[in-house]
Order: sequence, then C-alpha cells, then structure tokens
Amino acid sequence: KLEDGSVLWHGYIHDITKVKNYELSLIKAKEEAEESELKLNEAQALAKIGSWEWVIETDTVYWSDQLYNLTGRSKEKPAPPYAEHQFIYTAESFKKLDNAVSECLKNGTPYSIELDMVREDKTILPIFVIGELFKDDNNNIIGLRGTVQDITLQKRIEKELINAKEKAEDSEKRLKLATLSGQLGIWDWNIKENSMLWDDRMFELYGIKNTTF
Repeated sequence: KLEDGSVLWHGYIHDITKVKNYELSLIKAKEEAEESELKLNEAQALAKIGSWEWVIETDTVYWSDQLYNLTGRSKEKPAPPYAEHQFIYTAESFKKLDNAVSECLKNGTPYSIELDMVREDKTILPIFVIGELFKDDNNNIIGLRGTVQDITLQKRIEKELINAKEKAEDSEKRLKLATLSGQLGIWDWNIKENSMLWDDRMFELYGIKNTTF
C-alpha cells in the first residue's frame, strides 16, 4: 500500500506450457499403454496363450489374465510361487519342467516343452511352455519369463491322425490277407497316363516278373 492510500499489487507470470505438454504426453502414453495391454490380452485369448514371469529373489510369479483363464484360478488370488508349481502339474510334467528350469538357470538354455497342467477343477490341460532368462542392465539374472499355450486342439488332431493311420494300416493288412486267401490279385489302371499298376500276386498269377512292366 502506498503513502497516498492506493494499493499496488505485484506478482509474476510463469509459462506452464511445457508442464502442460508434459502432462498431456504422460496421459497419452498411459492411454497407449492401456490400449496395448488390451490388445495383448485379446490376442492371447484368441490364441489361448498366457504369459508369465518369475522373479527368483522373492519367488514371485506374475501371470497374464489369459494364463489365469487357462489354469482356472481366480484372478483375485496371486499366482502361486515356483515352490508350489509342483501342485499345478502332474508329477511327470513337473519333473520335466524342473529339469528344464535348472538347465536354463545353469547354462542360460531356453526351453520349449509339452506339459500336463492340473487346473483348479482337477482336469488335465495339455500345454506348450516356453521359458527363458531375463536380466538387469548389469547382466545379473532376475528370473525367467515365457508363455504357456493350450494345445488341446493340436493333441486331438494328432490323436485323430494316428487313429486314421492305424485304421488305414489295418485295412491294408486285411486286404492283403483277403487277396492271399482268395488267390486274388489287385491292379490299377491310370487311364489318363495309360499306365498299369499290379500287386505282387498279379505277377504270380500271370507267371511274369515284376520287371516286365
């Protein structure tokens, strides 16, 4: 306040354009990260693939949403530590996994193996597991990380192909037995190429060598 009674205000103006731009950049980066996470979850759900990470020092395991879905475990529960993984695999599968993990930690060898997982409802889920080391900036091992894929469909197709092959082989054996028993020969004529194909019995019936044609 001045001597004549008038009031003099003073202050300063600070340009916060850079600050606001930085805040906007952070918001945009967060939105992009959330969008990427959403797309990742959608992709994993479609491919039936979950991802995981294991921090050795604290024996802390992190699962993606899709891995929770594969195991049937509630997302409200933390992922079980590696020390408890023996309970989410069959005995044979956990032994295979433990050997692969030990080899990876010892020699840095990544692994990709088929295992049988025991889901929360006690059903068995065939899975394909990939694992590898991850390290800090000083090349110190932090832990392992990788993916888990549901291969139920692949296993079903493999089984159907094996069954189909076995049936085909069985049919071929029965056909050979029938032709031998009935003194029959089998031939095929390719009209387009004008070529003839005989089985061994046809050559025997005609009394000629199979090198004749």
